[in-house]
Amino acid sequence: MITSKLSKSLSSVTLQFAMSVTNQGKMKKPKNWWYVWSKSLGEKASSCNKTSDKVAVVRTIIFATYLITNCFIVAGVIRQWNRNTAVHVYIDSSEIKPYVTPPERKTNKPFEFE
Repeated sequence: MITSKLSKSLSSVTLQFAMSVTNQGKMKKPKNWWYVWSKSLGEKASSCNKTSDKVAVVRTIIFATYLITNCFIVAGVIRQWNRNTAVHVYIDSSEIKPYVTPPERKTNKPFEFE
């Protein structure tokens, strides 16, 4: 009795596993590219589809600006990658005035306005 129940439960588990393995390779075809793109941007902003689409457009613009900025940063790094030019800085010390210590205070107060 126990073995028959156990064998039935095992057979149902193996059947469910076999069905899940065979269905794993199949994916539902997405409705369209906008649907996939808006899902990839994040959760739906509102229950209204028009508002959600507007929010998805704004998120797309923000993503595009991030992408373009990063492309310019990477291009600048690649352009300057192995440049062997040395930068020399020369300071003309004839125009620099020497440091003069301030005169001593004649009061014991640490702050002027006390």
